[in-house]
Amino acid sequence: MLQLAMDEYEAAPLESEEWVAYSHSAWRRLFELTRRRGKAESERLERLTLTLMERVLRAETPEGYLLSNIAEMYVTQGKRNNFRDEAVAQHLRHVADSVTMAAPRQARHLERALTRLLRRIGKNVEARDAERRVAGTYLREADLSEQAGNGRSLSTSHYLEKAYGALRVLPRKYREQHGLDAQIDDLRRRLTATRRLSVEEMAAFHSEPIDLRPYVTLAEERVRGFEKSPALARLAFVHPLHDHNKILENCRQSLNGSLSRLFSRVTLSSDGRRIASQPGGGAEVTEEEVWAAALETYQIGRDLMVAGLIIPAFEAIRAEHHYDFEYLSQLCVESSNVPTGHMNLWASGLRAGFDGEFGVAACILAPQLEHWLRSKLKERDFDTIYIDPASGDESEKGLGALLLMAESRDFLGERMHAEIRSLCSDPRSDNLRNSVAHGFFNDQQGLSAGAVYLWWLVLRIVVTPLLTDSASGATDPS
Repeated sequence: MLQLAMDEYEAAPLESEEWVAYSHSAWRRLFELTRRRGKAESERLERLTLTLMERVLRAETPEGYLLSNIAEMYVTQGKRNNFRDEAVAQHLRHVADSVTMAAPRQARHLERALTRLLRRIGKNVEARDAERRVAGTYLREADLSEQAGNGRSLSTSHYLEKAYGALRVLPRKYREQHGLDAQIDDLRRRLTATRRLSVEEMAAFHSEPIDLRPYVTLAEERVRGFEKSPALARLAFVHPLHDHNKILENCRQSLNGSLSRLFSRVTLSSDGRRIASQPGGGAEVTEEEVWAAALETYQIGRDLMVAGLIIPAFEAIRAEHHYDFEYLSQLCVESSNVPTGHMNLWASGLRAGFDGEFGVAACILAPQLEHWLRSKLKERDFDTIYIDPASGDESEKGLGALLLMAESRDFLGERMHAEIRSLCSDPRSDNLRNSVAHGFFNDQQGLSAGAVYLWWLVLRIVVTPLLTDSASGATDPS
């Protein structure tokens, strides 16, 4: 029965339609069984190798991707023989050269198979030449994409990035011998310019408008007519924090069976830098995919909360009360959440917000929020120090690393932990902490919903220890 099965697998044609339908899997299974049988199937292994070699040498065109697929199988499964391998290598090079200009992607697959074959026979220099030609196929596709006209900058930058990566992995000595570093520098400049153009070409997608008037009215009524301190507390709790577990569950359900999971995703900054990427999804939905989808939900939710609740309530209490620095400084002194020695900084950030300078407030409060979390963890005897394994030098963990600690989730709670993580430390979202810390925070971000939301979140943190049901009537609606 085993021999009958192997004979049947071997009879599978090495032609395009059959290869896609069943021959590819049949031949892989055939090689697996042949190798398991060892010496008993040595003659068959030799025959299979010769069959693949002859099929490669017979092809004068890539035949779609059939030639590269058969060549890959020859390289990975066939019996080694330097004389045969060199003949196959020469033919792959010939076919790849003939189609590089017209079909760079097919040429690239052939060059990759050739690279593996050359390494197998010890021709490392020729293998690096093949890797350089792989970069050339990406450059050819970038040129073709650029020539296609407007709206193709994103695909052009993809090919330029691939070409850049293919050249960068070549050994430095090889790059110097062939003058590739200058080409790499030119690629980097071209990639930067193309990514910036990609951001300009991006189109906004609009949905049906959402009527926020009922929420605006509710927010104004919630704070209007109260004394100064109760009004401030009601602003801080004008709406509960997002329900993190519910968001994750909704995102997980929407991702199941979604075609969008098949495609990779790239996040570009406003100046065109690639700051995050996510590969296409596999069979199972991963937690990282769920979190990436949740980030979008959080961002949309923040936009709606700021426009429909926070700003209306904010404007309503500003019309009735004045919160000067002295009042806010005393508020921070009384709040057990504000670290000792940082009261004036927190008050300055809150005051900037009441002046409508939310960008200034974000620049002050984002690093203070990180220090607050670190100090609270230290108060609970949790270690926030990173020790360099090489030098032994100690440094404090940044906000991203602090949020990865299980202790920070326990202290903050699921909702606050997710709010800070999505708002401050993930490059796919507002990323306010890192934008402020590294000087990327700009005037436009200062006018964003994220900056307003950060100010409101810090106000909530300050006010929380001071709240009692009887004093303000402003309990957390959640």
